[in-house]
Amino acid sequence: MVLILLSGGFNVVPGKIHAIPAVIAKVLSYAVSTLLSLALVYALLKSVDGEKVSITDAVSKPLNRFSNYFVAQILITISVLIGLVFLIIPGIIIGIRLSLVGYFIVDKNIGPVEAYKASLAATKGKTKVIWSIVLAALAYALLFLTIIGIPIAVYLLFMYSAATAIAYRYLTRSELSNSAPAAAFKAPTSPVGPQVAPPSPQV
Repeated sequence: MVLILLSGGFNVVPGKIHAIPAVIAKVLSYAVSTLLSLALVYALLKSVDGEKVSITDAVSKPLNRFSNYFVAQILITISVLIGLVFLIIPGIIIGIRLSLVGYFIVDKNIGPVEAYKASLAATKGKTKVIWSIVLAALAYALLFLTIIGIPIAVYLLFMYSAATAIAYRYLTRSELSNSAPAAAFKAPTSPVGPQVAPPSPQV
């Protein structure tokens, strides 16, 4: 959906009779795009976790996250556009840093702003990890394309999405494993309960 918002926009002519139907058509197009993207993220997360998921479940299970996901895509688009204004590279970096927003919404069922912050936190200092996973997936896709001949646009989009899902699981699990020792550590206690100071000797 972000790509659609960046490339399309509301291309309507002010004052024309057909402007309102065109806007409605655009909104419906974005809504369908969001629904498909939401289903894809849900299916990819389940696949990365080794679980099977049907098309019906992929569409229906994350449906209660639709509004949060829709708003998040708009926030991401605005952020990337602002980055592109200040040269292309900042926009690309912002896009990478926010690439996990949708996964946080689907996986954790949190709001768009919270997911926005969570994606920035998870990718802080880890941009190279995301780049390596994404580029490795795209390289494999190009190799596979030369052998089988699958349409490049669809295949690369799917591979990018799959790589992002792997990156999400890798980064979130790394955060959990790093915080687990500190959370699990407790000061040793006596197995027989609290210690009682011995009485002072009588003089």
